[in-house]
Amino acid sequence: QMTLIDGGVDLSMKGVPAGRLSEIEQLTSFAMNHDLARLSVDRGLGPETVVEPRPATVTLSGVSVAFPSGSFLQATGDGETALVESVEEAIAGSSAIADLFSGLGTFALATGARYAGEASRDVAGALKGAAPNLTVEHRDLYRRPLDSQELRPFDAVILDPPRAGAEEQVGALAGSS
Repeated sequence: QMTLIDGGVDLSMKGVPAGRLSEIEQLTSFAMNHDLARLSVDRGLGPETVVEPRPATVTLSGVSVAFPSGSFLQATGDGETALVESVEEAIAGSSAIADLFSGLGTFALATGARYAGEASRDVAGALKGAAPNLTVEHRDLYRRPLDSQELRPFDAVILDPPRAGAEEQVGALAGSS
């Protein structure tokens, strides 16, 4: 998996031997020779960073956010801009905004959201570190969606769930004011 981040290419590989010192040295040389921002290897328990010569970050709405290995970004900058513009148009006039399934904060940062809920601990931590004034909650919105009481303070909710959908959260939104 290759992702273009602020410092260059973030490369994460699977099925590559990386347990011996000689293997790690080869991977490090490869990363340095190809000027990678980071090289990670997943040996079955999730990606582990082998080398990161520059901080792995992405800039979202002018804010530098740490980029956990394997994280998701929109496919193109133009696509991200189009999505952000659509969201901003849809919530125009709203002042109390929640971003559910927030990821690294593409929409939360662009809209000045008050709350961001994200299931991935590493991703939620990256957003919290980048935006300390934003209330970021590491929360599994599949198993524990925001209920009508928790939704009450917001006059707009951004809902951009992963492929699995957000059935429980949508039900809670439908039952809220």
